[in-house]
Amino acid sequence: MHGGIVTALLDETLGRVAIAGGRWMVTGRLNVRFRRPIPVDGTLTVIGEAVKWDGRMLEARGEIRLADGRVGAEATGTFLEIPL
Repeated sequence: MHGGIVTALLDETLGRVAIAGGRWMVTGRLNVRFRRPIPVDGTLTVIGEAVKWDGRMLEARGEIRLADGRVGAEATGTFLEIPL
């Protein structure tokens, strides 16, 4: 899978962590580590979780797991709340 698509999947997943917390946020920083090739023809699991809420800022982490459970890519990000 193209690295830009991998990055978009992780960015969207981490952003949804904020939405699940009832807040609308934008990406301030996103760091992606590509661990191994990610196939386009298999089942993937994308996971995101909050690491720290600090006022209007969220630090989150996530990963894409391959069908065999290995991590294909991982990300950390900082998200900033959108002012009303």
